[in-house]
Amino acid sequence: MKQPSVLLLLQAVATSVLIGVAASAHAGPLDGFAPVQYGTGFGDGTGYRTLYRFKGNLDGASPSAPLTRIASGRFVGTTISGGQNSGTAYELTRSGRRYHEKVLYRFSGGADGLFPTSSLVTGAGGVLYGTTLYGGRGGCQAGCGTVYELLPSGSGYAERVIYAFQNGSDGAFPAPTLAFLNGTLYGATFGGGLYRCRGLYGGCGTVFALTPSGSGYTESILYRFRGGNDGAEPGIVFVSGNVLYGTTVSGFHKHGTVFELLLSKGTARKRLVHGFEGGQDGAMPTGLLKRGGALYGTTFEGGGYSGCFLSYLGCGTVFELARSGDAFTETILHRFSGPDGGNPNTGLIAGNNGVLYGTTQWGGTTCPQGCGTVSNLCRHKTVTSLRRCTYSMHQPLTCRPG
Repeated sequence: MKQPSVLLLLQAVATSVLIGVAASAHAGPLDGFAPVQYGTGFGDGTGYRTLYRFKGNLDGASPSAPLTRIASGRFVGTTISGGQNSGTAYELTRSGRRYHEKVLYRFSGGADGLFPTSSLVTGAGGVLYGTTLYGGRGGCQAGCGTVYELLPSGSGYAERVIYAFQNGSDGAFPAPTLAFLNGTLYGATFGGGLYRCRGLYGGCGTVFALTPSGSGYTESILYRFRGGNDGAEPGIVFVSGNVLYGTTVSGFHKHGTVFELLLSKGTARKRLVHGFEGGQDGAMPTGLLKRGGALYGTTFEGGGYSGCFLSYLGCGTVFELARSGDAFTETILHRFSGPDGGNPNTGLIAGNNGVLYGTTQWGGTTCPQGCGTVSNLCRHKTVTSLRRCTYSMHQPLTCRPG
């Protein structure tokens, strides 16, 4: 399974500190890139500093989801490889200026799940929840994916699959996001559902809820996508009040959508917030957050600038969707051009004074197509590159001030 050579994912943990992960500590050759190796966690406040460097064996490899802060100086996360070669869930604990890693669970790649791609979501009593893209049971060659929980048990954790997807109307291949609200888990699947779409995952995808029922959970489908203007392959989802917001990476002229589901007593009513045209307004939304009455996000492609590594449509955008009554109006806050970053493949985080922080997979300097950037977007709609990431074939990934 190929992963991007550079993937920086940020979480604000203090007013002046950003914490994130890089999915590769070494860059590979340009011809499709070698499989991702190892990875580092990093902290960036007064200066760039490596918090932990994965060894690539039992401790895990290739962290690809944002860290979750569970207490001061304690973070949990996942790796898609390492452990038993099927991924791990881990904890980083600060001791002085050092961080120590502890593996919470090593996935076997079978019924317990394969490739944990999501961040870990915290629930009551210290329970952690996440998704695996494959594994479990169902009519898929490597399994159709799972939702699992990690239960505190003695000095460690015990894993339990709370739902294994079947690749039917229930969905398949869960997206790497979960939302937890009032005891209910909300998520999306890239595939499955009742409708067929062209693409990697077969079905058009679903949005689901998992509700506690006795000693387990019951799945209910909130929405099944139809493709076309309705959208397909939903990814990001989060809940705000009684509204679930999300994105699809395809549909609506094949360039993706932003949607909302109005939740009411176990039912949901879907509404299209925005459909991307694939030109100046962007294509393939990869992140979404709500701040005040507006939605902010990124698109992997689009924007109009040519010469980007992965797309003829452009280097990606940062956008705003401002609500006016029942309608939303899109404003492009920034179009990436390459030197300032290219192809943002993660979402945004909100800092103080209206500043948004994010990352790009490509762009910056040194690599043939750039090694990626960590940037902020100020209220004046200008982008400042905080870090530009570089590599040599025999040295770890390094980032320097932009």
